[in-house]
Amino acid sequence: MIYNCTECEKAVNGLGRIKRINGHWLCFQCYKERRLKRRKELHDQLKREGVIGLNPHEKHEICLKRLKEHPKELKVRGAKKRITGNGKRISTLGMYLTQVEKQVLFKKYIKQGYDNMEAKKKVENISREMSDLVKNLRSKNKSQKEINIVFKEEFAKLLEW
Repeated sequence: MIYNCTECEKAVNGLGRIKRINGHWLCFQCYKERRLKRRKELHDQLKREGVIGLNPHEKHEICLKRLKEHPKELKVRGAKKRITGNGKRISTLGMYLTQVEKQVLFKKYIKQGYDNMEAKKKVENISREMSDLVKNLRSKNKSQKEINIVFKEEFAKLLEW
């Protein structure tokens, strides 16, 4: 496909050589010039404000102050939490009962005659016990393979009637 750059009106063939930014199509050269111009503007602005030459903690305080004054101008970036595909946070231990496993245990206890609340508390206690088991094995410096085997064996014992 052929696109026209909105700044230089040059016809560009192919998507690899053109970028769409804020609804405008820019060829690679115009994009590069625009980006360098923006970086220079930001550098000059930071120089005027006296941010350049400060230690990272002072820079962060200035950025937070500016964010409170103008929330849309600046975004403070931080570490992102690792999440699984279904949106749940990944456990720091790496070994835990999944939602499906908890549902299986819950249904098992309902069939055994437990009340909904009792079954829910029982599953929570089991989940806590399994986490403690993994913590204990890690403190004993067991390998990940051994921890995985023990975890699966304990879960298999739970599933037995």
